[in-house]
Amino acid sequence: MKKLLLLLLLATATLSCSVEPIEDEKLIVPKFDIETIEAQYDATAVCGSDIYVEVCSNAINNPTVLGFRNFYRAQIMLYSSLPTNGTFNPTMETLLAQYQQGETYLPTDYTVVAGDCGTVTIEIAAQIIQSRNAEAGTIADLSGVCTDQPVIDLNSLVGPEAIEGGVFTAAPGVLDGSTFDPAIGAGTYTITYTVDKRVKCVEGSDSISFTISVSEGYKANDISKTLCSSQINNPTLSGFSAYYKNQIILHTNLPTNGSWNPSMQQLLNQFNQEGGTGIFTSTYTIDTKCGLYSVEVAVDVQECN
Repeated sequence: MKKLLLLLLLATATLSCSVEPIEDEKLIVPKFDIETIEAQYDATAVCGSDIYVEVCSNAINNPTVLGFRNFYRAQIMLYSSLPTNGTFNPTMETLLAQYQQGETYLPTDYTVVAGDCGTVTIEIAAQIIQSRNAEAGTIADLSGVCTDQPVIDLNSLVGPEAIEGGVFTAAPGVLDGSTFDPAIGAGTYTITYTVDKRVKCVEGSDSISFTISVSEGYKANDISKTLCSSQINNPTLSGFSAYYKNQIILHTNLPTNGSWNPSMQQLLNQFNQEGGTGIFTSTYTIDTKCGLYSVEVAVDVQECN
């Protein structure tokens, strides 16, 4: 039997009901704040399916056996077509005692004779979630972010003292849900994290604002060049160094104070050993404010006609 997932955040007039018993066929379903309900279930389950509900603790006030019974019967009326004159095991008296002893998960099997369906048994389980005061915590401003860096999951910035699941807001176009893409461009962006009733079982509202400062990133693609051997005449270390450095200047916007591996001296030695033709490759690496970058520069020296 498929599990019914029902997030029931407010259940006023449910477990605290203390009026006289009502005949089943006249049982009035408690009114709920529809905006706080999310239900997923198989609507074709004519003979009923298991029901799981979550209830915020602040919705329960001095519960009675009758209040429990009316609450569980209300779930049957709301989320199944089964009659409400069946039996519960454990009983409402037992569930109330469990609740009073601090239990927060209260399941019971409901059995009823339901016409063509015969005898049907479903589980109705209530999970009581502790209500909490809103707490957004603190989020430090984020700097050193560059436009070529990966998308940032803002939830990863929320501090341990904060309640997760809040909402991030910023100027239009800045965020995609709870993610920030540095590719939006250089600048400083103000973002607000808010925890309020949109988070399950939260009372009140709290928010914190922080900034993400983005700098222009670096273009750092690998470089490949082809030269004729006739273009190279008695190469020197300074000549090799100048040529490779010039490739970084022409084809990237990286600073030029990085390092080469192999070194320019090693590359020159290879050039001389191989008679001035071949592919001479060195990797340029530099640590920048945006992180570590590496660019491979490969120069193919050929005999040309």
